[in-house]
Amino acid sequence: MQKKVNLILVVDDEVEVQRLFKQRFRKRLLAGDFAFQFATNGAEALKILQESSSIAMILTDIRMPEMDGLSLISKLVELENAPKAVVISAYGDMENIRMAMNYGAFDFITKPIDFADLEITIDKTLAFVHDLQEQKQRLEEAQEKLRKHELQEIALSQAKEVAEAANKAKSSFLASMSHEIRTPMNGVLGMVQLLATTELTPEQRKYLEIISNSGNSLLKIINDILDFSKIESGMIEIERNVLVLEDAMRSVCEIVSKQASDQSIDLQYAIHPDVPKILLGDSARLCQILLNLIGNAIKFTKFGNVNVLVNLRSPNTEPQERYELIFSVKDSGIGIRRDRLHLLFQPFSQGDSSISRKYGGTGLGLVICKRLIELMGGTIWVESLGHIGGNPPVDWKLKTEVEPTQGSIFYFTIIAEKSFEISKTTSVNANKVTKPTLSALANTNLRILLAEDDVVSQKIVVLLLKRLGYSIDVANNGLEVLERLSRKHYQIIFMDVQMPEMDGLTTTKKIRQEMQNQPWIVALTANAFSEDRQLCLDAGMNEFMTKPIQFESVIHILNKYTDQFANDAAQP
Repeated sequence: MQKKVNLILVVDDEVEVQRLFKQRFRKRLLAGDFAFQFATNGAEALKILQESSSIAMILTDIRMPEMDGLSLISKLVELENAPKAVVISAYGDMENIRMAMNYGAFDFITKPIDFADLEITIDKTLAFVHDLQEQKQRLEEAQEKLRKHELQEIALSQAKEVAEAANKAKSSFLASMSHEIRTPMNGVLGMVQLLATTELTPEQRKYLEIISNSGNSLLKIINDILDFSKIESGMIEIERNVLVLEDAMRSVCEIVSKQASDQSIDLQYAIHPDVPKILLGDSARLCQILLNLIGNAIKFTKFGNVNVLVNLRSPNTEPQERYELIFSVKDSGIGIRRDRLHLLFQPFSQGDSSISRKYGGTGLGLVICKRLIELMGGTIWVESLGHIGGNPPVDWKLKTEVEPTQGSIFYFTIIAEKSFEISKTTSVNANKVTKPTLSALANTNLRILLAEDDVVSQKIVVLLLKRLGYSIDVANNGLEVLERLSRKHYQIIFMDVQMPEMDGLTTTKKIRQEMQNQPWIVALTANAFSEDRQLCLDAGMNEFMTKPIQFESVIHILNKYTDQFANDAAQP
């Protein structure tokens, strides 16, 4: 890199001074330590300074024609990056020195010039200038880093805002898609359920069963895609509510019991006595995980059994604040090849490329289970045909000495917290699950109002309740609901959430705030997300039922109301 020459501006009207400077500093000039540029007065020097930014320092006399040295120094403040000025003058009394320093001179040298002293002053001044330049450069670099950091923060903030906006848009889109898809599905599956209650030939019933199975399969695919999208966008939160394991296990097994009995599979579950009967956790998400794993076990088992066990990961009978539960779902099915185990928990993958063709499925179920389990503080893994896949604990080892020839065991752990509530449920440690039967309707004299704007959904609910022995009134929107309530007391309202003119949430809030006779309000909605459920409960609704409507759910709601309000329900 070429050495930068320090350019010194000498301002003096005596030509002899210029000659002396060149002569006395000849070696330094040849060495390139610095160079001189000359001006005969302040005005000429000021012009040079205005046209050039390369002047490192100024050596100036005081008394000169047109503009003296002090006037020159006083004008330096008007220049950007003004150089330091050293006064060289024959008038070296204290008054002139003080005046020069007040004007802004960096130093003062008297004439006749002591060139040794001048050389020291030049070196000192240049060193000071260089130090200032380095400090300025460091400051500029620091400011530039700070500016880049601020720009990065701004960019990150903007990116965060964009991501949040995208998540909101995605959430809105998912909610809209859920609603728009579930509404026609409600018509299809609802009519299938109604048709199943009529007289049909065996062939017609077989066709109807195919339609029903296809519709439910499509609904499961929709649920998987929506759940996966929500998990990927970070929109799922794990709730912390009362968790009764016996209730959760029995509920899940009852749901899949028909599937198991149709395949002659013996489905059983057991809860170890050391496991607390009541805990704090997310019962709905735990049921979702178990439904997926048990459903898969049944689907891939031609005959035999499926066993579900719950135990403590580290057995300890002493009360604790947190418990690590370990679940196992064991089947006697086809098993999973070793080279396919790594694909099980990857999105849109299955253990075998032929699986989707033979058994169906999106390949999202286990991925959703894995993400939910991780959100619940646990991990999931599988043992099949003597090999392990997934993420077992570090200390986990295969328990089989002989490599099995069939079947798989899916394990997962979750963290559940201690609950101080007392369970009213009597736990059974081992249960063989049989096909559930619907309880008889306790009271068919209930005054029921349906708030629903979709004509197909209206027909389904009205026909269903009529077949069950109920009469029902219909309102097309929230305003009609309020108008009907002003004339008649209804005990139960099935309230659609999205309606024209006045939606179900607004209507419910008005009922809770303004009505003396309070009905039991059941949310009836195609929005199936947990936050949708919470919105309904926060608005004052008592129950939440998603579309497509299941007859069993309606019967359960009616019986639940009758059990809790038997006296009120019996009034005319």
